Amino acid sequence: MSESLIVEYRLERDYIKKNSVDEEISGVLSIYPNKNFFKNKIETNNDLVFILDTSGSMDDKFYNTRKTKRDILIEAMENVLKVINSKDTVTIISFNSNAVIHANHLPGGAVGKIKEAIKKLRNDNGATNFEAAMKTAKIAVKNAKNINTKIIFLTDGESVTGSNKNALVIADQLAKSGITMDAMGIGGDFNFDYMRQYSELSNGLTENITDIKKARIVFTKIVKNVRKVAMKRVFLNFIFNKSLRDLAFYQISPEQRILTSKISKIGKDMGIGLNVGDLEWDSQKEFLFTANLTTNSEDSIKISEALLNYDIPDKNLDNQEEELQVYLNLSNNIKDEVFDSAVSNYKKETSLLVNYEEVKDLNQKNKPIEAIKKLEKMVAVAKKIGATDKAKTYIVFIEKLKKTNRLTQEDLNNLSYESSRGSKISMRERNSIVSENKDDSLM
Repeated sequence: MSESLIVEYRLERDYIKKNSVDEEISGVLSIYPNKNFFKNKIETNNDLVFILDTSGSMDDKFYNTRKTKRDILIEAMENVLKVINSKDTVTIISFNSNAVIHANHLPGGAVGKIKEAIKKLRNDNGATNFEAAMKTAKIAVKNAKNINTKIIFLTDGESVTGSNKNALVIADQLAKSGITMDAMGIGGDFNFDYMRQYSELSNGLTENITDIKKARIVFTKIVKNVRKVAMKRVFLNFIFNKSLRDLAFYQISPEQRILTSKISKIGKDMGIGLNVGDLEWDSQKEFLFTANLTTNSEDSIKISEALLNYDIPDKNLDNQEEELQVYLNLSNNIKDEVFDSAVSNYKKETSLLVNYEEVKDLNQKNKPIEAIKKLEKMVAVAKKIGATDKAKTYIVFIEKLKKTNRLTQEDLNNLSYESSRGSKISMRERNSIVSENKDDSLM
């Protein structure tokens, strides 16, 4: 066991009544670096691989600005030069109908050559081929110079040539090799949910670039964060007790994801295996699980087990291990039960993403009335947990549905982006919220 990684859990309900039938349980699993272990906070040098859409549609105007999406992309790349260091490397892959490498692991100090590569983005053109982009990236990363590689994948549309299936297979191969990918779209013609499939493979982030200020800093923000990587190739196996039923599993921060479909057999038990990706010094990944069970007469039940493997590149430590047993306490007295409202709020916030998926389906089926009712429920939940930004977004699209009876792809992108944002307050930061007696919480 190592003291470098902290793994902890909190249950929504604890000290549940013994010999009780069909009890619903929920818990949050938090994973984060031990700050005491990483006191020195040594910044990493990184290989930055930019996979950039240069198809013809990048010459369309960026909303109501005087700039095209290509203009915005080039400005964002030029801003990157302000934050890279001499030991970083920059790779620029331009993709349209095909893909070409304009810069191959150029050192950060070669500013002139990087600028020349950025200029070449101005003249590239064609259709959109994600498969060509991923194939070229797979070749490029073989020339890695540093211990950490970060892929930044940007598009303004959907792939119209090549195989999307193959593109995702290659992205998965990159993720399994320890490379993280952040995926993003610019403008309103791409599919945000599809781009989330790319980032999910390595537990990266997904961005929806809708304003010029965000566009200019999105790359620099990624570069600054990747410098703080403390742990790589973090992999989680979460094993459920055989007595649990109706299992569900979600990621809740930094980006929310519905992961229940990934639950499968791990050995003789049911569980979920996840690529947690990288962990920065000041970051954490959080997951929510829910299930039902019938309690017995014991004082506690082991409901699950978390097994983690990870590398610490800065200290040349590979294949480190950490594990955590998750127990539910039982009691003879129903009044002993305690209730954690923070976990409950996480459940409610996760329900917003679940409900968004239903809104999307209702929109596809041309059922605006049902979609409005679902969004109204989402507004109520968002307000209840203090997610005011989400509530405001949902209200905007309720009004639009009332007027037009239909949500566009851009609308769905905005809804998905807002619904999938993780809570701004992590479980670790909720120290002011203490477990309270369940009876008191219902007063």
